[in-house]
Amino acid sequence: AGAPWQVLFVQRQPGIGRYIHGLEAIFRSFEKAPPGSPASSLKLVGPLLLEELSPLQQLQLTRSARILVGAHGAGLSFILNMPRPSAVIELQSSRAVGIICSGEWDSDSGGHYGGLASIAGEHHLCLHVGGEEPNFWDDDGRPLNFRKLDMHLTQRDVEHLSMAMLDASRMYFREGNIF
Repeated sequence: AGAPWQVLFVQRQPGIGRYIHGLEAIFRSFEKAPPGSPASSLKLVGPLLLEELSPLQQLQLTRSARILVGAHGAGLSFILNMPRPSAVIELQSSRAVGIICSGEWDSDSGGHYGGLASIAGEHHLCLHVGGEEPNFWDDDGRPLNFRKLDMHLTQRDVEHLSMAMLDASRMYFREGNIF
């Protein structure tokens, strides 16, 4: 089976928006994976705050990752530095309206990171997470700014994201079926 494939989780500082709550549930579920299981073929790293690392450290980390997971933001542009084949899994708040985020692999080339992955010849999946209803307005009645929204992973989100990581590793990379 070879060495585990690295899944790099990038995180934002709390309090500025797009912070992902609940990532520890994904790490716990993969820690319990029995040796030889599909989940044991992935090595989860992070979550890391890229702004706390030097540019060289950021490049080294992303160069060794096969799957990059994080909230919509500049850190996902490191798809350009990752080895081929690789994938980026972008997380968006379920409250966000008008965001290109289909939940399907390689279907969002009109979005920022779907388009970047497409140009780079890599793969992209955007998932709405949080289980809240989409809304044009924030809690104070102002137009909603998705960049200010934190994400709270539900159990369903944890399962969906875990399956997406496993699918990317098992079906698309290891068996040569490049999407």
